[in-house]
Formats: sequence, structure tokens, C-alpha cells
Amino acid sequence: MKKIAILVVLALVVAMPAYAQLGDVDNSSFVIQNLGTSDATVSVMFYDEAGAMTMPNPILPGADGTCGTADDLPNPFTVGASGAKQEIYMPVVCGLADGRYSVVIESTEALAVIANLIGDEGGGATFYNGSYSGFDAGATTIYYPSTQYEFYNWNSLISVQNTTPDPITADLYILDEGGNQVGTDSQTIPGFASHHWDLETEGAGLGLTPGLNGSATVECTGACVGTDNQTADGGYTQSYNSFLSGAQTLYAPALYTDYYTWGASLKVQNIGSGATNITVEYFIEGGGTCTAPSENIAAGQSLYHYLPADWATWACASATNKIVGAQITSDAEDVVGVVNAASPADQAQTYGTFDAGAGTVGLPVIMNQYYGWDTAFVCQNLGGAATTVTYSYSGVGCPADPAYPGCSFDLGPNEAKSVYQPDDLDATTGLYAVTVSSSGTVACIANETMGAGQAAGTGDWSMSYNGFGQ
Repeated sequence: MKKIAILVVLALVVAMPAYAQLGDVDNSSFVIQNLGTSDATVSVMFYDEAGAMTMPNPILPGADGTCGTADDLPNPFTVGASGAKQEIYMPVVCGLADGRYSVVIESTEALAVIANLIGDEGGGATFYNGSYSGFDAGATTIYYPSTQYEFYNWNSLISVQNTTPDPITADLYILDEGGNQVGTDSQTIPGFASHHWDLETEGAGLGLTPGLNGSATVECTGACVGTDNQTADGGYTQSYNSFLSGAQTLYAPALYTDYYTWGASLKVQNIGSGATNITVEYFIEGGGTCTAPSENIAAGQSLYHYLPADWATWACASATNKIVGAQITSDAEDVVGVVNAASPADQAQTYGTFDAGAGTVGLPVIMNQYYGWDTAFVCQNLGGAATTVTYSYSGVGCPADPAYPGCSFDLGPNEAKSVYQPDDLDATTGLYAVTVSSSGTVACIANETMGAGQAAGTGDWSMSYNGFGQ
């Protein structure tokens, strides 16, 4: 059986305190997509912070909304082959007490799993929301290239899950922008459970100085995984997966200079032991490139590009209303990176860079007016030659009037393109999983937005996650 680890708080995805950075009432869901060619037998287990396991059976109520009837979903359950999905909405899981949980999923087939969270600050006035991917492996050292403490009101919630059955020790090291250690802590984490460092409430005790826009590393005595859920007052939320390793070449499928008012930034951290030169080449949808000046970055330090400002400084061609993909190259050391995007409509989203692509990519959460949510997915060609990309929706296949004929489009070397579900699916509303196939190698992300359902001052209602390569 294959295992995937997910950090979940009742109802919150990235394990996160309900009293702190999200809200007073936090809820989450996760969606499981079968990437295999055979039906998958899937088991879901919940672990509280003390390491106690619960495996509800049944796990979800049937159509009448009541657990204990004939049409309940059992645990284990079956997820159909070739891109089929199952959504687990935490508030209705049968017999599961309110609380914060980690999740371990076992399957007979390869899976993609995405967790989404909604946090209510109280009274339904302000909401926090984020999204991240499940892990199918852990590492003894994990990296958080963007870590913040009172940085323009932004704070990190660093979560670490033990992916082994035995207790481990997790040592947290926080670095400033110059790569200098400025805070540390050590915690014991029971088997498959999680620990969470809420820098908003714990940062001062760790010795941090307000205004920190640095990074963090966690060293574990056994394999672990993690997430960072960053929030600011007003409902702004940015979530991303920790990195289990780095590489000398990274890719970012979606950045923006003025893409329907969206702008983006790129932060790249040197996780090696020596200095390295980093070069970033940006590829504009439809043709054209822009190469940023190379920068020498010391061990632990970061490179930071803010495209709306830097693009003009670099005297690059216009990329207005176009997706920009990036290739990041380090000449001597491994690096990791995150992309942050924001719009003037008070929306923010974050995803991690890729160190490799795949011929098949799973996107478990794709929505068209699903409780007001819409999505777009963006795929970048990581190869040196042009490639053809095709995509298919679970239960729909290729819709009747897709934005791209035959649900297929071509990508030049390193080019990226977006598929926006309201245009692609028309009135076919609902929650879907998407499978992307390519004649070469691609990396894909998905962006989720509430859009028209968002009211001013109620939160950013926007989030991103990384697709799963196979």
C-alpha cells in the first residue's frame, strides 16, 4: 500500500491553531485523485497531536446526511481508475471529534491529494483560506524558503508532520535574510502526528525581531514533511509545501507582471554550504523572453524578484495580460523557491517551484462555480522542444465547447499557458479532477478563486497548489 501524509486541522488543512492565525472556527476538506489505471482501495487515518489514531468506518454519511445508513462511504473505500476522485469534508466525517489532525492515506494505486482550508475569524466576517499538496515521502531535513514574523503584518505558521510510526525530534532553525540564524526550538513529535510553530504568538519567545522576511529549516531524527501557512490581518493567506530537497535548476509555471491586474514575486533560497550564482530566465506566453541579471547569493541567503517593478528595470518586452513561466539556474549549489501572487482585489496565493516535470500530471481540485469557486490551471513545458498538451476532466472528459479545440494545445520550449474553467466548461458546474498529459514533460499548478462571491474585507478567497507528476 502506498502512503500519503497530509496535515489537517479539523477542518483546517495545514495543521494550524484555531485560536491564532486563521480563525475561531476552521474547516477543511481534502480531495483524493486516483492517478493509476486500476481502481484504488483507499484507507484514511486521522492522528491527533498526541499521536492517537482514529479510522472512522464509515467515513462519510450517505445522501441523507446521516451516518449509519446503507449508503454511507466505508473506510477503506474505492476510488475509480484514471483520474476519478473522492472528496472528504472534515466537518461531516463520521464520529470524528472536533480538533486538529494529521492524516495518513494508504492506497493500492498512486494518488494525488489536495487539502483546502477555510478559517472564519468570527461571526462570518473575515475568512482565511489556503491550499497545499499531500506528500508521498518525507526527509530528515526540510526547507521553508519564505518565513515571516510581523513582516508588514504577515506571520508564518510552520507545521511539521512525523511520517514514521515512532516519535521523532524536530529542530527548528529560523534564518534572517542574510542567512544568519536568529531563532531555534526543539520539539518531540509522536508517530504520524504534527507540531505547529505559530510565529505570531511564539515569535517573540523564539527571539525573533519584528520585520523578519527570512527562511527556516527543520531537522528531524526521522522522516518528516511540512507546510507554511502565512497570514495577515484581513484574511490574507498564503500556503505552501516545505521542500524535501533542492536542485540547481527550478521552474515556476505561472508568474505575472499585469495579468488581469495580478502581479507576482519570486523568492529563491540557497540551501547549499557555499555561494552560488543564480540566473532567472522568464518566458512569455506566445513568445519572447526576459533574462534577469545574475546574482551571487551566499549560503542561506535568498534572491527576490518583484516582477511588476523589476520587469521595467530589466528593460524587458511587455508581458501584459500574459502568463510568464520561469527557469531558475544555480551554478554551484541547490536552491528552493516560492512564488507569491496578488491582485488589487485583496487576493493572494502561493505555490512552490518545481525541480522536474512529468508526462502526466494530476490536478485533484478543479472547480467551475462550485459553491462560488472557480479555477484555472497553468502548465509549463520544461523541455527544450515544443510539446503538445491534452487534458481531461473526471466524469466529463473533454467538454462540448472547450477553450482549446479537443482539449489540446501546443507549448514552445519553457512556455506556459492557462486553462480557465469558466471559459472551458461553460455551464458545466461542479468539482472535478483533471489529468494532464504531454508528449514531453510539464509542470502544472492550479489557482482557486471565489471571484464574484468575494465581498470587500471578507478575506482574500484565493489559493494555489502544485500538481502531481507521474
